[in-house]
Amino acid sequence: MEKNKLFILSFFITVLFVSSCICIINYFINPRDEFTSSFFEPVIKSARNEKVKLYENYSVTPETIIIGSSRVMKLDPKYINNISNETCFNFGVNSARTEDYLAILLYLVNSNHTPDKIILGLDIEALHNNAEIDNRLIANDKLYRQISNYSKYSAVLLLIKSLNIMYLVDDLKTIKNYFTHDNKNPDYFERDGYLRYISFENQIKKNEFNLSINIKNTKSTYHRRFEKMSDLSIKRKEYLKSFIDICDNNNVELTIFITPLHSDVVNYLTNTTSYKELLSKTIEFVNSLRQIYSITFFNFENVTYFNGNNDYFYDGSHIDYRNSNYLIDYIYGES
Repeated sequence: MEKNKLFILSFFITVLFVSSCICIINYFINPRDEFTSSFFEPVIKSARNEKVKLYENYSVTPETIIIGSSRVMKLDPKYINNISNETCFNFGVNSARTEDYLAILLYLVNSNHTPDKIILGLDIEALHNNAEIDNRLIANDKLYRQISNYSKYSAVLLLIKSLNIMYLVDDLKTIKNYFTHDNKNPDYFERDGYLRYISFENQIKKNEFNLSINIKNTKSTYHRRFEKMSDLSIKRKEYLKSFIDICDNNNVELTIFITPLHSDVVNYLTNTTSYKELLSKTIEFVNSLRQIYSITFFNFENVTYFNGNNDYFYDGSHIDYRNSNYLIDYIYGES
C-alpha cells in the first residue's frame, strides 16, 4: 500500500515537473506572441498586440475607427481620408468576436480617445455560440482588462492552455526560423493599421495568383467554423449590445455592415451548414437593436450589394483593395 502511494506521489510530482518545464519553454520561445518574452520572433504574430502598439504611436487621434476581423483589414484609412477628410485608423484584428469589438471600444474610451465615428464589420461567426474566447485577446492585457476582472491571471491560463502538441510544433517552427531565417511572413500593417498583403501582391506580380485554389481552402476553413455554430451566442449578443450602447452614450456615429464572402463560399456554406439561418438571425438581431439605437446598417453578405466584383478577392473571405474601396464608397454615399 505504501509503495502504491509513493508511486502515485512520484507520478504526480513528475507530471508537475515536466509540465512546468514545458510551460517555461513555451513562455521563453513564445511562438504565438502570447507572452512578454521577445527573444524569438513569433511564428504567429498577434494583430491585437500590433494594433495597440500602432495606435499608441499614431501621430493623430483618429476621428474614425474601423473595427472588425481580418476581413476589414483592407479598408484603407487613407482612402477614407481622401473622400471625407476624416482621420482614420484600422483596428481590425484576426478572428474578432464581439468581445473583441467591446474590448477595443472600451480601450479607446478609457484612454480618452473616443472616436467621432466607428465603422464595424460584423462577421456572423463573431456571434459564435460554440467558440472559446481567442487566446490572443486574453494575451493582450490592455484589451482584455477592459472586459474581464481576471486579466492578471491571463498568463497562467495561457500557459496551461499551451500544454499541447501543436504548441510544441510552433515552438520548433519558431526556433527553426530563428536559425534559418526562413518562412518569414512578408505581410505587415502600415502605421494606420492598414494591412499590406505582400504575399498575395507578389503572387499577382509573378502571375502565380490562383483565386480558385484560395477559395477552395476558404470553403473548408469556413465549413469547420459554421459546422460548430448552431445559434447566436447570448453572451456575445450582449457584448454587441453593450458596444452599441457605449457608442450611443458617447455620441459616436456607428455604421455596421455584414462582412462579405465570395459567392462560391456563400453557396457552399448554404448547402452544407446553417449559414443562411445564422445570417438571418444576425440581421434580425441587428435590426432589433436599430429599434432602440441610431445605427446605419448594411447587409454586404454579397459584394454585388455594394457594386463590388467577385473577382476582387484574395481568397474566399478577404476582399482586395478594389472591393474595399467600393464598399467604402457605398457607405459614404449612403450615410
